[in-house]
Amino acid sequence: MEVTGWNLVTFLRAIYNLFKNSPARRGIFIDVTNASVFPKKFCAVRWLENIDVAQRAIEILPNLQKFVEAPEIENKKQVCASLHTVKTFLKDNLLGAKLGFFITISSDLKPFLTEFQSNTPLVPFLHGAINNLIVSCAQRFVNPEKIRDDVDVTKDDNLLPAKKIKVGMVTQLQLKHCKATPL
Repeated sequence: MEVTGWNLVTFLRAIYNLFKNSPARRGIFIDVTNASVFPKKFCAVRWLENIDVAQRAIEILPNLQKFVEAPEIENKKQVCASLHTVKTFLKDNLLGAKLGFFITISSDLKPFLTEFQSNTPLVPFLHGAINNLIVSCAQRFVNPEKIRDDVDVTKDDNLLPAKKIKVGMVTQLQLKHCKATPL
């Protein structure tokens, strides 16, 4: 996730911390949005649970936007690092799509992580499973004729055209909801 530069971990932690131990902020959120669904906690070492965290974040994005634009929040000039972080991230029109892509890739990794989270000796099967995982991830953006052990993903002719990249259903749905901005 760090390679993309999207810093989704920072955003997911900020939205959780924004409402953690803050009943006043929670009350304002409920009053402004008429919703009582709050973010879930992101944990960097519990990858299997983070799919639900990202799904909840997508679910509450419109409410978060209403919340940060509410007069109760804007007029108070609250000093809160999490609020500042959330406001900054909400300016990104592709935030929902980025979270959707995170969900897609995490869903690809989930079977592998679940299978090898065991007390039984599975090391003999690790090589094959990792190979299958890498190939399935590469098939999302590498030209099928070019997939082999030594494919160079830095060469454009080895990659799929942008319209053929398999970003996943959640990402496609979120891209449809993105606001178009002039270049």
